[in-house]
Amino acid sequence: MANRNTNSAKPPVEEMVDAISATPGFFGWRVVTAAFTVAVFGWGTGFYGPPVYLEVVHQSRGWPIALISGAVTLHFLVGLALIPNLPKL
Repeated sequence: MANRNTNSAKPPVEEMVDAISATPGFFGWRVVTAAFTVAVFGWGTGFYGPPVYLEVVHQSRGWPIALISGAVTLHFLVGLALIPNLPKL
């Protein structure tokens, strides 16, 4: 007969699963909420931020506004080309 461990302590993985299972509600909604919050701030800063900091960058660096705007536009265009092709990379 196989020698069984009579120790009642569970392995750490099982303890973790039990702890997650014991929490009320669906844990995934917390992940969805966190992802939504990060997305709102990330997209808000990336999309609506350039008009806010455009003049500050122009004054502090002395770069032409057209150059700064062109760099922001290039950033979005590179993202447009890169993101759909990520699975291929």
